[in-house]
Amino acid sequence: MTELNLNQIFQNPYSIEKWKQFLFELFPNNREEFITPNKRKEDDKKKHESAEQIWNWGELNLKDKSKILFYEVELKQGKKQIARNRVELRNLIHQDVIPGHADGILAVYYSKGSPEWRMSFISKSLRWDEDNNIMIKDETNPHRYTYVFGPHETIRTAMERFLHLFSESRKQDLVLDDLVKAFSVEKVTRKFFSEYKRQFEAFSSHFIDQKLIFGHFLKAINDDDKSQKEYEAKRLTRNFAKKLMGRIVFLYFLQKKGWMGAPSSAEYGKGMRNFMGRLH
Repeated sequence: MTELNLNQIFQNPYSIEKWKQFLFELFPNNREEFITPNKRKEDDKKKHESAEQIWNWGELNLKDKSKILFYEVELKQGKKQIARNRVELRNLIHQDVIPGHADGILAVYYSKGSPEWRMSFISKSLRWDEDNNIMIKDETNPHRYTYVFGPHETIRTAMERFLHLFSESRKQDLVLDDLVKAFSVEKVTRKFFSEYKRQFEAFSSHFIDQKLIFGHFLKAINDDDKSQKEYEAKRLTRNFAKKLMGRIVFLYFLQKKGWMGAPSSAEYGKGMRNFMGRLH
């Protein structure tokens, strides 16, 4: 699976054929185990009233003997906003993860007519406590182990993680922990702040070197107070860069919520998901 292939999958509306191809490529040695005919999963109608239908595509035994299920959840139109409601969507199927019977679920959520769709990984593991009672350990957090895809979604993180996962699957059969790591954002968060710091330093240095901001502090400087005024100019410039970058990030947060570029008559959250990109 190449970067181009993943881009075609992740930056387009959900396609069942592309989802199949994704699974075939991710588990190349186990195709026969999950290409069985689709079977509708029977559920409590009241509990799953947001779902039009839930399909169980079968199961797969990983190298470490753990078992994962493959689900496709079609949501009723207008019932759930896929970009949000991570917990509610997860709760539609999370009870089907029963350690020892089904250790994880790789699921997609979509709604006909919606360009957005979500891929989530749900997993639980068990251990014994000091009194020999079974306790659940390491249940995946619904806020972390999930990605939203579609034409206007940012997919850089998902691309990096899945390209690595596909590379690993070519070397050896995957284990449950490989999937957990692919969806975990802890390392990605550290990488984000590292990249954010790098951009901040470059941003600040550019303005300081070019004397684009607070340059009047560097003009007509007496030799006696030159170092002090240079220090003050740099301090003010860095503070400006810090505040500006923070506000840009906040604007992207509002864009993600669908609050920007929406006509006054539009419903809540129906703004443009590429508002910032259209400004230049």
